[in-house]
Amino acid sequence: MPYLTKHTILDDADCNDFRNAYKVGHNTYSYKNSFNERVIRYCFTDVLIFHRDGSITFNSDGNRTQTTKNRMNDYQSCGFVYQLKNKWYFKPYYGIIQFNREPIKFEDGMKVYPQEEKIVYLDKQLKLFEF
Repeated sequence: MPYLTKHTILDDADCNDFRNAYKVGHNTYSYKNSFNERVIRYCFTDVLIFHRDGSITFNSDGNRTQTTKNRMNDYQSCGFVYQLKNKWYFKPYYGIIQFNREPIKFEDGMKVYPQEEKIVYLDKQLKLFEF
């Protein structure tokens, strides 16, 4: 991969001010978008968006690599993304599990609400329960 600069990575991002974007890892930047939400951007993908209501949107943009997964796991604390037999899953922290005990499938654009113990996919909502 060629050397990527801050302006190259954030060029098409919804970044309010390039001066307030800062590097948090290799090819990874944190910035505020136009909604004043914190965003973690790896290469050209906003992998995490921290919304003002406390929810977090996860997005790999189809780039399912170990580094993308690491960025998602390193910069949030509500759960972790893991891979099993070439499929990605999400495991919330604090012993919260899906009611039917199936692994929670990772989907791009999934929104996790840590305080409300629910995950919302683009087309459906998944309730989580403590055991």
